[in-house]
This record gives sequence, structure tokens and C-alpha cells, in this order.
Amino acid sequence: METIALASEGLYPKSNNYSASAQRLASGILQQALRDLAPYNPGNLEARKWRRDAIQWFFSEDTAPGSVSWVCRALDLDLYSLRRQLCVLKKLDPHFATRAAQLQRKKQY
Repeated sequence: METIALASEGLYPKSNNYSASAQRLASGILQQALRDLAPYNPGNLEARKWRRDAIQWFFSEDTAPGSVSWVCRALDLDLYSLRRQLCVLKKLDPHFATRAAQLQRKKQY
């Protein structure tokens, strides 16, 4: 029986050529985060938590697999354009990104 070895650069390819499976994973993560943002229902505590978590994820400075930064690299999206569009579409405060990043850093310490 012949052994076949597959080469993989994993979740951090040097060439920014993400595998199809990594791109599908990134797409699914982004789709779920977008679903968690809308619709906004202030009476539903669970929906409010999901929305808050999604907003924090979109404005996180994390670069690990699964982060918004990693998702954007895998899907060849401009992170800052995505954030600007979210602020416009979701009527978020344009300065929210700075505050969210500060809060995220405080949580890490």
C-alpha cells in the first residue's frame, strides 16, 4: 500500500493562500457573527449577549485562528473596511472600535 503525504500550511499559511477548508471555516465564523448582530431585540437578554459578544469580536485586536483578523486574512477581506461598514449598517458609534479594543485589552490583564 502506497503512503500519501499531504502538505499543509495549517491555519497560518505563509503565502496567504488559505486552503478551501480554512476559507469555509472562516466564512462560517463570519456568517455566525453577522447573524449574532441582528436583529437587535433589547428585550431578549440572550440576543443582547450575542450581539455584545459579536461586536467585541468584530473589534478585537486578536490575531489567533477564529479571530476577525484571521477570518479577514483567510477570506481576503479588508478588516478596517469591514469594521467601517458595520458601523454604518448597524448604526454603531464610529469610535466604538477604539473603546472595544481598550475593553478587550483590559479583559486580558
